[in-house]
Amino acid sequence: MFQPFVSGTLWMATLVELKFTMMGNGVPSVTTTGTTRTPTVNGTAVPGGVFSEGVGPTWLDDVGCTGKENRIEECVSGGWGNHNCDHSEDAGVRCTAVRLGDSVDGYSGRIEVYHDGQWGTICDDDWDDKDAYVACVQMGFGNGTAVPGGVFSEGVGPTWLDDVGCTGTENRIEKCVSGGWGNHNCDHSEDAGVRCTDLIRLVNGGKTIEGRLEIYHNNEWGTICDDEWDDAETDVVCRMLGYMNGGQHTLRFGQGKGKIWLDNVMCEGNESIIGMCRHNGWGKEDCDHSEDIGITCNGKFYIGFNV
Repeated sequence: MFQPFVSGTLWMATLVELKFTMMGNGVPSVTTTGTTRTPTVNGTAVPGGVFSEGVGPTWLDDVGCTGKENRIEECVSGGWGNHNCDHSEDAGVRCTAVRLGDSVDGYSGRIEVYHDGQWGTICDDDWDDKDAYVACVQMGFGNGTAVPGGVFSEGVGPTWLDDVGCTGTENRIEKCVSGGWGNHNCDHSEDAGVRCTDLIRLVNGGKTIEGRLEIYHNNEWGTICDDEWDDAETDVVCRMLGYMNGGQHTLRFGQGKGKIWLDNVMCEGNESIIGMCRHNGWGKEDCDHSEDIGITCNGKFYIGFNV
């Protein structure tokens, strides 16, 4: 059976990230309480000549993706079968991904990276909050803090990275300074971990304690639908913002734009992060922005002074 190929012309990193999302790359989704997350898969482009040549048609040439497409054929190209290439220009990719290993809440766990066809761990030497931030944002969260080895269970397989040093501006953990793939002096008792969090904000309110609720996910701000929303959900959000508990929930702070990230959110009230509550799943909703939830917190901070 022949494999279709894409010419190496204009083969860019944005295209590569798109292609991994489409293929799945054999990476399983991670199911946790209240949410299902697929490990974020990324990669880098490899020009023709690095891997062996293919056979059969060259189906695409001059492919130009923005990175927002869901499938490779949605990108600009010369059209199916239109090319001026031979198989010495067959494009290639190198895949990487990150995930939380042995996570019970979907937000914290041992950090694992997918490289060279195998999942492995990261050593906690020099592991700090900047590194955790990059890893958590790569997985679609808003922020994160570092957890040293020994807190979560030990991983198996290779230790892929050691001495990771991120500035916090990188969009992928493998772009940070490190000792290089597979170069380390660690054992799995030093497997690094993270505690990731959702990033939320209140918009269009007259005071800092009130506004339309927005949440940051997959590098984009969006809103939350008011279906099933009550005092328990407001309490969780207000605590995330640093207040003692919630106050009112309302629709009076206007309509947002872009994604409606969450719908049918149902909290017990003791969750530390809104994403830990039950919901339909990220981006799964049947709402419009006239249903964007807003809240007013009671104004008392945990440390006991008033706004």
